[in-house]
Amino acid sequence: MNFKVAIVGRPNVGKSTLFNRLLGVKKAFTDKTPGTTRDRNYGEAQWDGVSFSLIDTGGISDDEKDLSLKIKKQIDFAIIEAELVLFLLDGKDGILPQDLDILKLLRKKNKKFLVVINKIDKTPYNQEDLSYFYKLGAPFVPISAISGININTLLDEIIGEIRNVKYEIKDEKEKIKIAILGRPNVGKSSILNRILKKERAIVDVAPGTTRDAVSDSFIFRESNFLIIDTPGIRRKVNTKLEAGLVASAKRNIENVDIVLFVTDAIDGIVSQEKRILNEIDGKYVPFIIVINKYDLVDTKMADYKNYIKNTLPFLDEPYILFTSALTGMGIKGLLKEIHGISKSLMPSIKTSELNRVVAEFNRGSFKVYYATQTSQKPPTFTLWVNDPDFISNDWMKFIRRRLRKKLDISIPIRILLRKS
Repeated sequence: MNFKVAIVGRPNVGKSTLFNRLLGVKKAFTDKTPGTTRDRNYGEAQWDGVSFSLIDTGGISDDEKDLSLKIKKQIDFAIIEAELVLFLLDGKDGILPQDLDILKLLRKKNKKFLVVINKIDKTPYNQEDLSYFYKLGAPFVPISAISGININTLLDEIIGEIRNVKYEIKDEKEKIKIAILGRPNVGKSSILNRILKKERAIVDVAPGTTRDAVSDSFIFRESNFLIIDTPGIRRKVNTKLEAGLVASAKRNIENVDIVLFVTDAIDGIVSQEKRILNEIDGKYVPFIIVINKYDLVDTKMADYKNYIKNTLPFLDEPYILFTSALTGMGIKGLLKEIHGISKSLMPSIKTSELNRVVAEFNRGSFKVYYATQTSQKPPTFTLWVNDPDFISNDWMKFIRRRLRKKLDISIPIRILLRKS
């Protein structure tokens, strides 16, 4: 397990921007709206040959609303979990009362921390101006997360702390990436917390509580997984912030190995979910339709499965599981299904076996001359045929289903036709 570094500070000091800068990728969603980050967001960073885990947190404020209290709880978890805390301040604002409260909290917990002064590109950058921050009674590193000023210096300080404690860094197996998608308030974060067996994401009755793609790791049956809880995909996007969140959630489809599409058993499948599932299916990413809150309906599972298949006729034999994140029902079965899919993600089919199977598709004037596997992820098979235009959508669906069954492939496959 890697050395953990948590970024804390009051809202809108640039925590998520620094998180993205240290990772070298845009993982956390950033916006000028204070409090955009609400959950703990994890990432893996590397510098000078040393890896470490980075934790982005929500902003600490004096707002006593229930949600803010939950955010504070998440920050407490991050501080406890981390070996080093980056205490981030806004260089153009100076030291505010909330900053002093955070400093008191860190010292009370006897946590090793490093003061980081952000946004120095927006304030005169000289030692005399920055000396104001010495009243915190701790050394600091001045940076600009958005422009990258002094980021290398900050990384050197972090790696120095890691080497000082001689933390043992172990190699980890390649992790299978899982994304949780779905509309707001269907229970995505609750399912994440159930799988991880801890409160990892904030759960609130207000739709849209999750704003970042929150991720964490877990092990099941000796396999390593990285699970990502994404913001809810709304029917209508009303703000620039929401548009960015929806785009971020959809991008996760392309970067993961398995998708858990969570829907509400009470609502059934709505039109927006049909569109998203059709989009997922078009990416050839293995996915499981998770019917959450099943404890609140009376419909038999067999009847509900038939309803799903009839509502989504464009899907080829979809995985359908029933859960209750509230009670824990079905979570173990979901983990078993995830593990099973993970073991069949990159099938390798012998060319001779493939050609033996496709020979049965020769009907009437349609001929398949040769077939070969041209990719493992997604499993892609190229067929050289006499007339590609002969294949209708229904016929292509039949070929896909037949190949999956005959070749014992449990995940979506892609078929390419070439004229010979």
